[in-house]
Amino acid sequence: MLKRPPIRKKRKKIGGRKPILKRDTFTKEDISNFLKDKKIKLQSTLFLYRNDYKCPSCSQVFGIFGSWENAMNYVWGRSDFIEPEATIEYLTNLVCKYELWNSSRYLKERRKNPDLVPTYNKIIKKWGSYNKLIAEIRSKSSWVEINIYMSLWRNKDKKPTLSECKKNKINLETLVGFYGSKAELDWFVSSYLKIESEKGKS
Repeated sequence: MLKRPPIRKKRKKIGGRKPILKRDTFTKEDISNFLKDKKIKLQSTLFLYRNDYKCPSCSQVFGIFGSWENAMNYVWGRSDFIEPEATIEYLTNLVCKYELWNSSRYLKERRKNPDLVPTYNKIIKKWGSYNKLIAEIRSKSSWVEINIYMSLWRNKDKKPTLSECKKNKINLETLVGFYGSKAELDWFVSSYLKIESEKGKS
């Protein structure tokens, strides 16, 4: 006579499923008050609260205000806290001024000055890699000529003259065209040399 196989009892799962956390809902005023209380002016700062479900998320801000810029205008009454755009002109000045020639230095500066330095994701979206951005900066900014212009300024402690630029094969028109004006070019070079001088003293 065949014996019926023993019936195995199902083990009870200890703990069970974790409860699904749901983020609180917020009104326009709730979000405004939260951003003011925490002094939040950048998306990246709000993102730090992503795991706190009692705080509004970036998507909730966009859903109510339409854009981060609209939220900032509503909360602070002005739009000068918007993250800077990642244009080649802006990034060229930034990279050259702070010597951000590799991604690690860029990310370090981003953590230090989020109001000044665009997010790294913007660069990756636009150029694909940080090295490609640097390659474009070097090609478009005539970095070799800028270096010569800087060394002339550094050696004589004053702006190079037009004749000195011609003698050293510096295409001043190209540099001025890239920076927008001679004043902008000279401002960039003088700022760079000032930072260089301060580093030498420390």
